Amino acid sequence: MKLKGRVALITGAARAIGRSHALRLARLGADIVINDINLESHKEFEEKITAPTVVEEVRALGVRCIGIEGDVGKKAQVEDMVKRVLDEFRHLDILINNAGGLAGEVMRGKPIKVKGVNAFVLVLVPSTG
Repeated sequence: MKLKGRVALITGAARAIGRSHALRLARLGADIVINDINLESHKEFEEKITAPTVVEEVRALGVRCIGIEGDVGKKAQVEDMVKRVLDEFRHLDILINNAGGLAGEVMRGKPIKVKGVNAFVLVLVPSTG
């Protein structure tokens, strides 16, 4: 288990590529934090998963996992998310910025600092042209 003892936070992880990242890191032994604006977004897109939620899929792999619903474009929600991760796991080792959407408050300026951890949570904006 290459990543045993590590904690990974994946944004936009309730479906598609983010879900794949979460499952892969869990198979490598990492504890996982699933973040998405809607933790049941797989239903909106009729994406089939192997458990009622991605959090439960990850837990079935034998690692710890929590789901945090939140918008990474909103600074206060990101600060709350990082605080919850640190309260629950005491550290954060891996961050995969997978969430898509419009850039929000987080994109302006300085990194977010919670409990001594600096983090930028970037939101990727797809090109329209």
